[in-house]
Amino acid sequence: MSKDDLYRILLRWFGPAVRKYARLDVVGIERVPEPGEPLILVCHHPGSLWWDAICLAAALPQRQIRFVAQHWDSQQRLLNSMLRRVGALYQSAEVDDIDSGDEVARALELGQTVCVYPEQSYHTFWRRYTLFAFAAHALRYAEVSRAQVVPVAIIGAEEAAPTLLGWKKRGVPFHFPVQPPLVLPCKITIEFGPAKTFKDLTKSFSQDSASDAYETGAEELRSNLAEVIRRHRPCQLSDQSYIEHNGWW
Repeated sequence: MSKDDLYRILLRWFGPAVRKYARLDVVGIERVPEPGEPLILVCHHPGSLWWDAICLAAALPQRQIRFVAQHWDSQQRLLNSMLRRVGALYQSAEVDDIDSGDEVARALELGQTVCVYPEQSYHTFWRRYTLFAFAAHALRYAEVSRAQVVPVAIIGAEEAAPTLLGWKKRGVPFHFPVQPPLVLPCKITIEFGPAKTFKDLTKSFSQDSASDAYETGAEELRSNLAEVIRRHRPCQLSDQSYIEHNGWW
């Protein structure tokens, strides 16, 4: 069985139940480019247990989303096997390492949809309304593949699948929760923001360094996503790179 087949089977079996359990409300679907066009969905990381990703997959049943995981995940044998079986990809360690041969870039060249998490880590319930510093990988992917970028706000996952307390080690993309796994039947709203190109996101940049252009674009993208989130919840910005966070909350 191929990765595509497994993804479609899981979505067909569980998608309707997820939509009903989460009382899923999808806003702005008309802003999402048609299937077959290269597309980068950029999400924040609310909640835990991949509930945000599961709800996003259920919201777009007509296409397969290639979720982009972090390096730590690829080093965990069982987790890596599970993620690969549903078609997940892995983010390059450094933005400068990304070229047309990168696996995410190759997927985009084939007209696929990928989902990138620039915060790079889930955070706890106590930081649920904070949008942390964005890594610039999505900008480089957009430049290499000429894909459009759509910010996606997932509202309610931070309440449905909260991490109240748990240890997080630097470089690990989530807290290990002390409470048992729990997904509450909280309403989930997913809103898609306006699609942007690499040129749109970096138009305010006027210097010569490519890396600075990516950082400028990442900050513009974070501002765009914050604007969408604020239609539903308060949202503050932090300059902290949360993947580097080390602590219990």
